[in-house]
Amino acid sequence: MRWQLDETALDLFARRPARGFLTGLACIDAPVRTSDTDDAHAGGYVPRQVVELAGGPGSPAPVLLLHAMAAFLARDVIEPQDATDDDPARVILFDHECFVTPSALAHVISSKLLAAIPNDTERRKQTQLLLQRVKVFRCRDTLEWVATLNHSHFELLDAPPAPLLVAINTIGSFSAVDRMMAKSVGNGLALIDQPFLTLQQFIQQHTPIVFAVRETPGATADDA
Repeated sequence: MRWQLDETALDLFARRPARGFLTGLACIDAPVRTSDTDDAHAGGYVPRQVVELAGGPGSPAPVLLLHAMAAFLARDVIEPQDATDDDPARVILFDHECFVTPSALAHVISSKLLAAIPNDTERRKQTQLLLQRVKVFRCRDTLEWVATLNHSHFELLDAPPAPLLVAINTIGSFSAVDRMMAKSVGNGLALIDQPFLTLQQFIQQHTPIVFAVRETPGATADDA
C-alpha cells in the first residue's frame, strides 16, 4: 500500500487488507454475505463496522452477542491459514447488564470448535486459552463507562496491533438515568452524549468491529 499525503500512519494501518468476519449466524451475516456492491464487505464484517442487535426485553439479542464473540475468537483456530501468532484476536466486553458468564461463553466457543477439535480434552484446553483473550467490564454508570473506555484506549496504545471486537450489552444501559440527570443539571454535567463520542473516537483510533445490543421495547432482535 502507498502512503497518501493526507493520511496518518493510523489511517494507513486502518485501510490495510483485513480478514472479513462472519458469525456463522444467517440472521446477522446476511447483510454482508449478500453484498454485491462492495468487495471489502463480501467476506464479512470489517474493522470500524458497527452491528446493532436490537430487541425488546427477553429477546435473544444478548445470546446473539455471545455467538458473535465466540465466532470472533474461534476463527483463529477454525481458519488457521489466515491467522498469525503475532496478532491473536481479542475481545473487550462491556457487559453492563451482567448477562454473560464465563461458562456460557465457554460453552458457545466449545461448540464452534467441535468440528476443528473433536477431542474433548484438547477442545477444553483451547477454549480456556481463547477465554483468556476476553476482557470484561461491568460499569455501574456513564462516568465509569467513559473512564473505562479511556483506560482501554491507553492500554491499546501500548499493545501490538491485533484484530479486536468490542461487544456491548447494552448500548443504552444508563440512558434513563442520564436523561433524568440531564433534567436537573443539564446535558453537559449528565454526560448524556459523552459515551457515544468517546466510543466513536475509540472506533476511529483502534479499528475494532463493534457488536452492540440495544433494547427496544416491542422490537425483535435484528441486525442494523
